[in-house]
Amino acid sequence: MKKINFRLLLLVSFVCIALLFSTAIIIQSRPRLEAPAIVTTTTATRTTTATRKYVPPTTTSDGRDSTFFMSSKNRGVCKAFKGKVLLNFFMVSDGDCIWTEDAIAEFKKTTEDAIYFLNYDSDRFGVELEILCNYTFVSHPETLVREDHRTVIPEILDSLGYSDKYKVSSDLTEKFGTDSAALLFCFNRQERSLSTPTTLENGFEYAILYGANEDFRHELLHLYGAKDLYTPERIDKIAARYFSDSVMRVSGGFVLDPLNAFLIGWTDTLSEPAKEFLEDVDR
Repeated sequence: MKKINFRLLLLVSFVCIALLFSTAIIIQSRPRLEAPAIVTTTTATRTTTATRKYVPPTTTSDGRDSTFFMSSKNRGVCKAFKGKVLLNFFMVSDGDCIWTEDAIAEFKKTTEDAIYFLNYDSDRFGVELEILCNYTFVSHPETLVREDHRTVIPEILDSLGYSDKYKVSSDLTEKFGTDSAALLFCFNRQERSLSTPTTLENGFEYAILYGANEDFRHELLHLYGAKDLYTPERIDKIAARYFSDSVMRVSGGFVLDPLNAFLIGWTDTLSEPAKEFLEDVDR
């Protein structure tokens, strides 16, 4: 039996121990792998109560983005469409048309119908609204050309004793004790109605209505901050998904959409459909 070389055995043992120790150090020094996080995804619906906010973009190719829509809230002369509101109808007979008794009766009937829907909508949003109507009849010797309204309307007011067009609304508000006064100039012929809202508190804004007053609510609400939802075509397609029957999108629309309800002061916060609409507009 061969004699065991104890020196060699001791050396081999030492080497083995050293290798085991270095391996332990390497194992302990590796970065610990974290367990993957469990991510739960949900599908948002329009009824969600999330407090997501839209982020205004730089601009869009047609200039209609969320900044454009939000620019009119609580601006201009009329501001919020609530409280006690005066609708002052200037019934203008000019060189082309006059207001007959039958035409006046028809106009007032369509006005009553429009006010009914305005009251219905304000109740739906829980807003106090009291509408007063005042009719002022005036004659103008020349035919008002639609494109010349910015010149002729001040002339009509001047003939009624309003020398400062910028004070007409405030003077009527004070006279009738209302919170606001909308100036509506009415002509007994068929043309396309229009409105001239402003963002200036001391500006001059009014609407022009033609014929049987079918666009009454649409043009009126423009003076209080409401925005069109039918133009350009890109906006109309988006609005059709959210507010298809809005009075600000279709002629004869029955209801006011939640975005424009916010803009005219009927709600304090944007609804989820309104936020989603603005986000789609910005894309």
